[in-house]
Amino acid sequence: SISYHSSKVAVFSKEFEVNKKIATPFFNFSIATLKPLPIGEKYYIRFNSFQKTVGAYKNVRVITLTKAASLIKLQMTGSNKNRIVDYLNTTIKVLEKDKQDQKTLYAKKTKKYIDKLLANTTDSLGIIQKKLNDFKEKNNIYSFSNEGERVYTESLELEEKNIELNNDIENINI
Repeated sequence: SISYHSSKVAVFSKEFEVNKKIATPFFNFSIATLKPLPIGEKYYIRFNSFQKTVGAYKNVRVITLTKAASLIKLQMTGSNKNRIVDYLNTTIKVLEKDKQDQKTLYAKKTKKYIDKLLANTTDSLGIIQKKLNDFKEKNNIYSFSNEGERVYTESLELEEKNIELNNDIENINI
């Protein structure tokens, strides 16, 4: 039987079997026995209040090892060494996940900013290119490099056609 008492008033009471998972809205755990227990005996489990439980972890010392606080040193003292190790290991896991979440969020925001900046720049360049083309067309301005390349390509094509025609004429005369 498990009873949760606060101010000597039973708030929660229920019977459970030993060596089986105990799941309630408040907690999940199991009780393992080291030796057989007498059948029919009742055992009570008493939990501390939330404030008392949290207060037990106030003696955790946090020391930053670097100026940016990327590395910290956690220290805790107490009589239950396994609980301290578990608490510190869980704290490290939570802090690592939080740091990873922060890095992921920063990367996502940076990507979003760069994408927005690129889209704005692309739009601006498109507008500038259109204005430039309109200006060139209105004022009959041609880019010599672009126009020269086009004329050169056309002259090569005409030269090839001329060679083909001359070859055809020679073949006819033979």
